[in-house]
Amino acid sequence: MRCFGLLLGLVIAHLSASSTVAADATLTWTAPGNDSTIGQATTYDIRYSVAFITDANWAQATHALDPPAPKPAGTLESFTVSNLQPATTYYFAIKTADAKPNWSALSNIAVKSTCPVSCVGFTGNVDGSSNGIVDLGDLSLLVAYLTTSQTVGICSEQANVNASTDGVVDLGDLSRFVAYLTSGFPLAPCP
Repeated sequence: MRCFGLLLGLVIAHLSASSTVAADATLTWTAPGNDSTIGQATTYDIRYSVAFITDANWAQATHALDPPAPKPAGTLESFTVSNLQPATTYYFAIKTADAKPNWSALSNIAVKSTCPVSCVGFTGNVDGSSNGIVDLGDLSLLVAYLTTSQTVGICSEQANVNASTDGVVDLGDLSRFVAYLTSGFPLAPCP
């Protein structure tokens, strides 16, 4: 009975994915405990696939290299999977183990579509549309990203309109974007 409870404690239930550049996906989740919300897990096995991940195809999913060591229960975790193909939908899942090792059930499945292309020329194609046109759709997505707490799918390297070296998308980018759309103010080159 205790072993069953231990396995339930290790399951990750709130895995999410976002992207920062065309070929990356950043996963976030809350670290599970070793026993419910107490303690610390020992190992993460992070995998991804272009097919929806299930227990039946878990073994065929690609292992993410160098996953982080688990932090204490309740800590926000983050890990970036790099070198993904652009314009591709990926599915991500995690299993967790304790020291024995007892492996958890499969986490929820996070889904992320990578941006169509890396930033080429000038920034502004925030939605990553294949036509490369910078328009009100991009502005709308940038505003939603800056004003809501939910994850909005933007291509961050394209949304860094002011080309700041820290890569942070902020109100400076929005201001520059509005100036471009209203007065033809030039967009910044890609970082």
